[in-house]
Amino acid sequence: ENAALSRDVLKSHGIGSVLVVTSAVHMPRAMAVFRKQGVTATPAAVPRQIVLPDDGSVPAWVPNERALDASRSIIKEYAAILLYWVRGWI
Repeated sequence: ENAALSRDVLKSHGIGSVLVVTSAVHMPRAMAVFRKQGVTATPAAVPRQIVLPDDGSVPAWVPNERALDASRSIIKEYAAILLYWVRGWI
């Protein structure tokens, strides 16, 4: 919906390209939606939301709550991409 509404506003103002600012996790879906709407978009991801402490206190291979949250976010994003594809939004 955001891309479709943005397309109409951009077109009415003669704007041909935009900068899409969102998290890296959401960027593939956001770019696909804008592309589907015919909007030329440049990705500008914000800093990663899923990070490990620099001090090494959380090894990447040890299951923990942060890793579970990250996995949940990534799985939701892949499900959203599939849903958007089924609905014809991308």
